Amino acid sequence: MEEFKVNNFITLRLEGKDTVIYVAGKRFQQCKYLLLNIPIEKVSTFDEVKSIDEAVEKLSIKFGKYKKNILPKTEFWAHCSNLQVWMENDYNTRLLHRNLGFPLLKKLTEVGDIKAKRVFKEEIAKRFISGFPPTMLYLLKEGYLEHLSEEEMKAVIETINIDQIKRLDLDDMRYVKIPEIIKYFTSLESLNLDLNYITFFPEFIGKLKSLNELCLYNNRLKTLPDNIGELLQLEILEMGNNKVEILPNSIGNLKALKKINLSENQITTLPVSISNLQQLEILDLSYNKIEQFPDSLCKLSSLKNLNISNNKILDIPDCAGNMKSLEMLNLTKNYLKKLPNSIKFLRNLKWLSLSVNNIVKLPESIGKLKKLEFLNLSNNNLTSLPVSFGNLKNLKKIYLKNNDIQELPNSIENLEFLEVLDI
Repeated sequence: MEEFKVNNFITLRLEGKDTVIYVAGKRFQQCKYLLLNIPIEKVSTFDEVKSIDEAVEKLSIKFGKYKKNILPKTEFWAHCSNLQVWMENDYNTRLLHRNLGFPLLKKLTEVGDIKAKRVFKEEIAKRFISGFPPTMLYLLKEGYLEHLSEEEMKAVIETINIDQIKRLDLDDMRYVKIPEIIKYFTSLESLNLDLNYITFFPEFIGKLKSLNELCLYNNRLKTLPDNIGELLQLEILEMGNNKVEILPNSIGNLKALKKINLSENQITTLPVSISNLQQLEILDLSYNKIEQFPDSLCKLSSLKNLNISNNKILDIPDCAGNMKSLEMLNLTKNYLKKLPNSIKFLRNLKWLSLSVNNIVKLPESIGKLKKLEFLNLSNNNLTSLPVSFGNLKNLKKIYLKNNDIQELPNSIENLEFLEVLDI
């Protein structure tokens, strides 16, 4: 068996065809493969590469798919050479891939390597400050920044270029400690915590004043704190698939909001303050427990897309006609029996779904919806359609399945582009 001693703590052994790293005499990790084998004619293309991590990205190497024809003994001595150079350069993590360099350096600190203890935090800080996104995210996800004190962490964040933080993609933060770190990223504009585990809203999020997009989709949140109202630049709020029952009044402070997704929650009512959101264009309240159409929605003058399907709504108030910017309205699967005459004022409406309700009759005023292109009336209790349907000159598709309509009004012949489906 071949064996190579890098220093008093690190030993490599060739066990069969595998190169295995031992730290302080105990098996640490098998070296799976050599990442790089750069042809001499391509060396110049790596002049600007600052670390092995970047070189790997440059070559687009896919772990587990990298194939090579190198003899085990040759590979063993190559690993030995790499770790020897790494040690001689004060454990510079730029010389090893992050998946090996940081875990090995951490292990060395744990077994008492004085040099490792001296450079461990410094390496974490330097590599994070370097601004290379894959390495930054690795340090975040694996909790390495937790080894820095609060003072050290603040110094690191202050050193990073603001634009680097804004571009950092935090979409896959699936580790419990991550939210504790994010509080330092006061310049973040977008934060995605699609985590599957959050049961409470992290208070520090209210301090991220630069946020314009916040995604907390697919968690277990039951409520939102008042301090969410401090995110005055927030334009997009994704809260779908949680357990939210009540929204705080402070949500009315978020006057820059353009989109809110609250689908698949336990909401029964909305705070009156939601009427303050005059920039709101998209609102998804589908799959909740709303029984009464909120009057506060009637004051949302910029609202273009409202999805309030799969609730328990019995009536639509007359004030709904005030939502004059609406282009899409989804009322599918509620308990509606009728529509108010005021629907005629929704002159910009292009898409309307009323399927799976208990509607017996439509008002003649529906003929005023001159821009309407799509209408779903399937699964209701209709026996006829209003004569005014002939005025819907832009209507292209209408679904009528599972009603009791015996014949269509003659006026519908005026609609030359209409496709009647499932009658």
